[in-house]
Order: sequence, then C-alpha cells, then structure tokens
Amino acid sequence: MSYTNSPAQPDDTGVMDTPDLITSFTTWQAWVDSTPAPALPANILHVRGEVEIPVPGFQLKLDAAVLQDINPSILVLELILQESEQGQAGVYSPQYRQSAIPDQFSRIRIQIPGAEDILINEIFQTG
Repeated sequence: MSYTNSPAQPDDTGVMDTPDLITSFTTWQAWVDSTPAPALPANILHVRGEVEIPVPGFQLKLDAAVLQDINPSILVLELILQESEQGQAGVYSPQYRQSAIPDQFSRIRIQIPGAEDILINEIFQTG
C-alpha cells in the first residue's frame, strides 16, 4: 500500500478511514508474564507489534475491540489510528496489556484499518 494525498476523514461513527496510512505491520507477539513485579501483578498478558506509518500527523493505539469474538478464548484487539500534531512518520510499537490467567486465551485477533486481521496463534508463557 502507498499513501495517497487524499486526507483521512472520519465516517458516520467517527472512525478514521485510513487504509493507505498503514504500510506494514510485522513481528506481532503475545505472552503472559506470571512473574510479579513491583508495579504490576502477576499474570499480565502483553501484546506488541511493529507498524509503519509513512506520514506525520498520526499516532497508534492498540486496545480491546468493543465487539469480541463469540469464542471467549479469542481476544480481539483493534489498532486505532488517531490524528495527532505530535505524530511522526516512522515505525511504531503499539502495546496492549491486561490481567490474564495462563491459557485464558488461545489466540489473539488484531483488527487493522484497511487490512486483513492479524492472528497470533501462539501465546507464550514467561516467568
């Protein structure tokens, strides 16, 4: 995909129509860390990946999707592109964290605007 000069516009629901603003997304990983840390309880699910945005003016956020899968062992996340004056072109590493017990989720589906969903089929256990 390549960036076009037409500006991104929100649709009726306020969601940005930005299929050409995300040019690559790679190295997605998920793990549950069961080691307690001073600022975090044990059993925290971490999800992280790399996303390239070739133009300034946007930032990324990875968050739980409002609509989850009918199968409760599949966590659905969405990559949200937000307009931001501080946003720079480049590669971002959006992250998501939540409390989870080991083996609570069998896979994670990440919804990417204007692209096919990414599936993480292996969730590592650490700690």
